[in-house]
Amino acid sequence: MRAILLIIAAVLSLMFFKPAETAVQPMVASVPSATPSLPVCVTEDGTGQALCTWDAKAQGNGKGTSMISGDCALDITGDENTQSVCLNTYAHVVDGSNAVQECNDMRREAMGKNGWTLKECYQAFNKEW
Repeated sequence: MRAILLIIAAVLSLMFFKPAETAVQPMVASVPSATPSLPVCVTEDGTGQALCTWDAKAQGNGKGTSMISGDCALDITGDENTQSVCLNTYAHVVDGSNAVQECNDMRREAMGKNGWTLKECYQAFNKEW
């Protein structure tokens, strides 16, 4: 009889008693993102925005490739150094958006004739600040 009472007590304690968790949980450091979150692109190519994200599934016709887009996107600037100068132009020059778009248009059309690189074009506008 005593054995049966001990078994019942053990079962009840397992059912209703939750032991304190003694396992040590690893500490996870909260590391801030190296890149700030970007706004959503208004248009797929991000024209008029320095950098933005295009979510192909949620925007447009729901098809295509999601990407980071905008006037200072790497596919336009070509490298991170030039991209940085582009972003500075966007942020610090009065009408920076127009300055960047002008350089981007020149790159496509006649920058080679002027002998400027895209970075040099952005830097020319950066002299304003």
